[in-house]
Amino acid sequence: MNISGTVSRAKGLAVQLIGVEGDIEFISMAKRILAANGFSPEEYSLHHGVIAANRGTALFPVHDPNQPQYGFEPLFDVSAIRKIFYLKTGKYYELQQVSLADTLKGQKRVDLLHVDIQGGEDKLIPASVDLLNDKVAYLFIGTHSRQIEGRMIECMKKAGWILEIERPAILNLASDPTVTVDGVQGWRNPRLLPIAHTEKFGSIEFQDAVEFMDLGEELDLRIKVSNHTDDDWVSSGPNPVNISYHWLDKAGKKTVVFDGVRTQFASLACKMGETKEQIMRIVAPAQSGEYQLVVTLVQEGVEWFSEPDFHAAKRAIIVK
Repeated sequence: MNISGTVSRAKGLAVQLIGVEGDIEFISMAKRILAANGFSPEEYSLHHGVIAANRGTALFPVHDPNQPQYGFEPLFDVSAIRKIFYLKTGKYYELQQVSLADTLKGQKRVDLLHVDIQGGEDKLIPASVDLLNDKVAYLFIGTHSRQIEGRMIECMKKAGWILEIERPAILNLASDPTVTVDGVQGWRNPRLLPIAHTEKFGSIEFQDAVEFMDLGEELDLRIKVSNHTDDDWVSSGPNPVNISYHWLDKAGKKTVVFDGVRTQFASLACKMGETKEQIMRIVAPAQSGEYQLVVTLVQEGVEWFSEPDFHAAKRAIIVK
């Protein structure tokens, strides 16, 4: 809250900060730090509770101030009998669930929503997609397992969001894989936050004229790749960006071959603002017919570059 508020204020923007926290000690700490950074009570609101898709109650761990730690995981949907058991241990207390809809009530637009709720992301986000689509311009998620990351990608891509930041959770493999560093995902809502530049963030153009190929033929094809973004596209390291292709039917509606052969960039990179010629390898389908070849880029493990943000090269080719 403090970082985003301070940056927004430095840009001359009006600031309205909203926070939901389950630990009362952290609520007090947040108030002190907000005041130290010059935020008035009119510029922020803090809610003591557990964020959730719906109203209700949850069990929250008791915080021992002598042993400061983070990562408190609330318990949701606990039966009445088990709730009595947990409360008797003295390690939990009952806390109100603060619904996301109530939290954002009265806000026409939320520029940035940061969700880090110790493993509850895959329950909150899918149940709140319509609300997020309408109000939230950018969503930053702290993820707590590879499973959650996969479910977030499936959910948000289906809802039309654009994944711009991604670092998977880091695992300790000494015994059973356990998460030692949380993952992060940053999602842009194109309905409320279109890409800033007017042109597409990149394109591919054919430099060779190819109309016919033999069955299963391998061919080196000259293309031109343009990078209009402020980032380098690198074909090395984690989640590299490579050149690849799809084979579609003649009408361009049915995918015949989805995962084409990968080609790395020459010099392993297409730098920001660069347009470069490149040789790529393609392999024709094993059955004769009329096809549409679609050449694009893929960030491995993340996403294929596609319309409307990236202009892929398309060409009708007869294979016989």
